[in-house]
Amino acid sequence: MQNYKLGEYIRQRRLDLGLTQEQVCAGICESVTLSRFENGKQTPSRNRINAILQRLGLPDDRYYALATPEELEIEALKKEMVSCNALKCVEEGFDKISRLEKIAKPDDRITQQFILRSKVLLGGLDKRYSNDERIQMLLQAIRMTIPDFQLDKIEDLLFTLDEMKLVNQIGNAYSLSGDNEKAADIFYRLLQYIRRRCVQVKPGPLPEIVTVGIC
Repeated sequence: MQNYKLGEYIRQRRLDLGLTQEQVCAGICESVTLSRFENGKQTPSRNRINAILQRLGLPDDRYYALATPEELEIEALKKEMVSCNALKCVEEGFDKISRLEKIAKPDDRITQQFILRSKVLLGGLDKRYSNDERIQMLLQAIRMTIPDFQLDKIEDLLFTLDEMKLVNQIGNAYSLSGDNEKAADIFYRLLQYIRRRCVQVKPGPLPEIVTVGIC
């Protein structure tokens, strides 16, 4: 059974793809934080680790990492919010959002992005937001982690899974607003990105266990 330090694994994967630290961690954390993580001197939060792995085209469920009680509570609330959306429990969902807003740190852009995206999804069920409001909220959400995001450059960017979901939501929002041409262009660009990235980041065999290691 192979056992790797996650920072080393991420650094090697990044180098194999020819990506800089700035490209991988943009909008997620500072490059100095990623550098310290790759060198085993710092451990980012669980959601930042997940986002970095996703941008590198790696599964985020093949490693072990310590999670703080706060992180566990945040993850539990996220799952409950997803469930509320699936079951169309709007008021309960917004109650979960309020609870998450109270514990999420203002500089945790990944969680703040999830909150805003969830508001749009749940708010779409009871029509509390107009189509234009939904589009602007989704654009605001994705620019939390990709500040220079532009709809005509989707295929040139680097996304996490949640960021791809956001792009898809933006396309749906344009479709619901009646702008099917814009929606089709967004979906096409997203498909081009996915096809290119699937070829570019297709990983080889993964180690059985990847652990977070700190010097």
